[in-house]
Amino acid sequence: MRIVLFAGQLSYSNPALYTVALTRGLVDRGHDVQVVVHGGPLADRLEEIGCEVYRFRSGFLAQRRLAQFLREFKPQISQATGGQLALATGARLARAAEVPLIHTIHAWLSQDQAERYPPEVAHFVVVNQTLREHLVNERNVRKTMIRVIPYGVEPQEIARVSHEEKIPVIGTVGRLAQGRRHDEFIR
Repeated sequence: MRIVLFAGQLSYSNPALYTVALTRGLVDRGHDVQVVVHGGPLADRLEEIGCEVYRFRSGFLAQRRLAQFLREFKPQISQATGGQLALATGARLARAAEVPLIHTIHAWLSQDQAERYPPEVAHFVVVNQTLREHLVNERNVRKTMIRVIPYGVEPQEIARVSHEEKIPVIGTVGRLAQGRRHDEFIR
C-alpha cells in the first residue's frame, strides 16, 4: 500500500518518536511510505529507515511542489501524526489527492478542537485506551472511527544490561499531562 504521513516538526517528542516507530513498522511490513515533515532532527532517521522524506516549507510554491510530489506518488491513504499543523497540511493535501485521512491523536482534545476537525478525517488512531474513552465519552466521536495503536508499532527489544548492584534510573519523555498513561509508567 502507498501511504503518505504528514508529521509536522520532528523534534525529540513522543509524537515524533511515535512517527519514527510507525514508519519503521509500515516499511518493515512492505508498505511504500513517504513522509512530509516541517523539519526537525529526527527527519534523517526516516530516510535511514528507507522512505522518501519531503521537507515541506510554507508558501504558495512549496504547496504546488508538494501537490506535484503527491500526484506522482499517488498515495492510497494519508495519515497525520502530529499536532494541528500536520493535521491542517494533511487535510488540505488529502482533499487534493482525494484519499482518506487518518489522524493520530496523542493528547486530550478540548471541545473546540474536537468540533473543528476537518471532514477529510476518516478515522482516528489514539495511543491508549484512556484517550479513546475520552474521545467517545466526552467528545462524542463514534467508537467505530477510533483505533488504539499503543506507541504506533512495538519498538525493537533492546538488549538488557545487568546492573545488579546499581540504582536504576528511569525516565520518561514528554510532559506529565492528563491522559498520558503515566500510571502505567509508574507501575
